[in-house]
Amino acid sequence: MIVVTPDIREGWLMLAMTTPEIIFSAVGLAVGIGIVLLYGIVVGRGAKAKAQLILDEAQRNADAKVKDAEVAIKEVQLKREAEAERSLSKSREKVHQRERQLDKRESGMQQQADDLKKQEQFIESSQNRLKVKLEQISQTEKD
Repeated sequence: MIVVTPDIREGWLMLAMTTPEIIFSAVGLAVGIGIVLLYGIVVGRGAKAKAQLILDEAQRNADAKVKDAEVAIKEVQLKREAEAERSLSKSREKVHQRERQLDKRESGMQQQADDLKKQEQFIESSQNRLKVKLEQISQTEKD
C-alpha cells in the first residue's frame, strides 16, 4: 500500500512504501526498462533493415538510371553515326556521279580526238593523192 505524506520541509510529497511494494516496483521498473530496451533493439534492427532496404532500392534506382543514361547515349551515338554514314554516302554518291560525268566527258573528248586524227589522216591522204596527181599532171604537161 502506498501512502502519500506531505513533507513541508522539502516541499515534496513523499511516498511511503512497504518492502513488497518496493520489490514489485523495482521488478516492474526493471521489466519495463527491459521491454523498452528490447523494443529499441527490435525497432533499431527493423529501422536498420528498413534503411538497408531503402539504400538497396536507391542503389537499384541509381543503377537503372545509369543504365538508361548509357542506353540513351548509345542511341544518340548510333543516330549520329547513322547520320554521318548517310552524309558520307551522299558525298560518295556525288563523287561517283562526278567521276562518271568526267569519264563520259573524257570518253567524248577521246572520241573527238580520234575523229580529228582520222580527219587529219584523211586530209593527209587526200593531200598526198592530190600531190601525186599534180605531179602526174605536171609531168604530162612537160612531156
